[in-house]
Amino acid sequence: MPMQFRGRKLLSHPKLNLTVAALLLILESLRSIHGISIAQDLLVIFLGFLITNHLRSEFEKNQRSTSRLFLIARKHKFGILLNIVAFFFFTLWLSRWIFHPEFIFFRDVTATSSAYLQLGAGLIFINEIGKIGFFKSWFDSVEMTSIRRFLYTYVLLSVVATGLLILPFSLNDNINISLIDAFFISVSAITVTGLTPIDVANSFSYYGLTIILVLIQVGGLGIVALTALAAAVTSRRLSLQNMNLGVEFYGITDGGKVTQFLIKVVSCTIMVEAIGAAVIYLSLPNATPDKFFHALFHSVSAFCNAGFSSFSGNLMNELAGGIIIPILFLVVLGGIGFPVLFEVISAIKNRRSILQLTSNTYMVLTMTAFLVIGGTITLMISGFASNPADKGVWTVIWESVFYSISARTAGFNVSDLSLLGFPVHFCIIFLMFIGAAPFSTAGGVKVTTIGVLIASTLSFFSGHKWIQFYKNEIPPFALQKSVAIVFSYIMVSFLAIIGLLIFENIDPWPLIFESVSALSTVGLSIGATENLSPLGKLIMSLLMLIGRMGLATIIFIGIGQINQQKFRYSTGKFYVG
Repeated sequence: MPMQFRGRKLLSHPKLNLTVAALLLILESLRSIHGISIAQDLLVIFLGFLITNHLRSEFEKNQRSTSRLFLIARKHKFGILLNIVAFFFFTLWLSRWIFHPEFIFFRDVTATSSAYLQLGAGLIFINEIGKIGFFKSWFDSVEMTSIRRFLYTYVLLSVVATGLLILPFSLNDNINISLIDAFFISVSAITVTGLTPIDVANSFSYYGLTIILVLIQVGGLGIVALTALAAAVTSRRLSLQNMNLGVEFYGITDGGKVTQFLIKVVSCTIMVEAIGAAVIYLSLPNATPDKFFHALFHSVSAFCNAGFSSFSGNLMNELAGGIIIPILFLVVLGGIGFPVLFEVISAIKNRRSILQLTSNTYMVLTMTAFLVIGGTITLMISGFASNPADKGVWTVIWESVFYSISARTAGFNVSDLSLLGFPVHFCIIFLMFIGAAPFSTAGGVKVTTIGVLIASTLSFFSGHKWIQFYKNEIPPFALQKSVAIVFSYIMVSFLAIIGLLIFENIDPWPLIFESVSALSTVGLSIGATENLSPLGKLIMSLLMLIGRMGLATIIFIGIGQINQQKFRYSTGKFYVG
């Protein structure tokens, strides 16, 4: 008994379990290197049984009585949940050796089997780090602001979806997926980006595609909007934390109107997506299998500006020919932002003139029209200059119209972008950089940010002391925020590109293109994403999260609470330009 007690206590030591989990991750990562002997397999099996035994003993210890389990669950519920999930994935991994012992003599272990081990070991690694005094005290000292809670929720949902996507029911027959690819796709879906290192339609079953669809819907609407809907259905009030998050994330000045606005957002989204799904359903060929699922998937993906398709090859698939126009309409509606959409609908109902719209709505609509028309013309000129092979005049014109809309927001593609010329790529990067409107499902620095900078430039060269637009004065804070967002975008993309250039053996131009695509949550690719290393995919995942949260929001997450300045210095003289 004493030996058993000491052994169990040893197995429960955080540093030992942390070391074991790290060894598991390292050894499983080294599996593909030539020359690793069968001893590695035996050691991995031994470590797997060791840590599985630890999880089992911990779980049994916490189950001595129902009341004890209840009290422990209340105090350490997250840690216990991690142990249970890790135990589940270790069991899946060990079943490979139990039911297929001949695999022990081979190193070509499937990516999915390795994913079980890596996720299980990763969860244990995270759980054991949380038990170490330094990390525990640091985490406890971090103030849990509403914006930080929003980021943690997105990351947690991405990890949960990763675990679901590597399970057998989510994958098609004879398809294997690595853990990093599953995590990358989860982040891409919840950030409504659309970048993917594999063909989603060929790799995932309808269960897996449904998981991706749910992530797209959650990411497009936002956690707070869904919380508001649940509160309305259950006749409960929105919590103060979620109300504060709604004020900060959606820019609502009156906190009392947050719930009403968010419920309006959810209702409008459901209505538009339902109409879009019906139109796409009627536009699909009659011979299309599972027409309703494909119609719903593309409607949600288009309105949320996600760029995912349930067809192999995205919209280049022959079945997608008739649904491109309704998809473009949904992309535009999702990209102009909910406040603008609500105001336009109200103006149509009340038969008001466009000149009676607010300055913000007028700027969004003006910039959107300018970018669609200007982008089309520029892409046409670039397309003809690139002289693409086997493409006629009408094909170039049609693709120019399509990408002038899709490149700013959605990321759908109707052709292989890698075959287009450098001028076309450069124009698309510029459109991805700008993005769509604030409070929409799209990314980028936003059209109003660029609109404020353009208005500031025009006012300066016109000799105006104050910034003017549409018979209104733009407040200095709007210009200050616009400059901060553009500068932050440039710095974040610069650092990410430098990191990718250092660690990736890929041509620089595709890395630059897809870094902008990830940070703007667009999802267009010219072939770099599928060739990225695990570290490169993590960098891209971070860019997608930053792009979805918003650059200003991410900065506020790092700063924490902002103390409003209550004093001003004397005006200094600075020479610029």
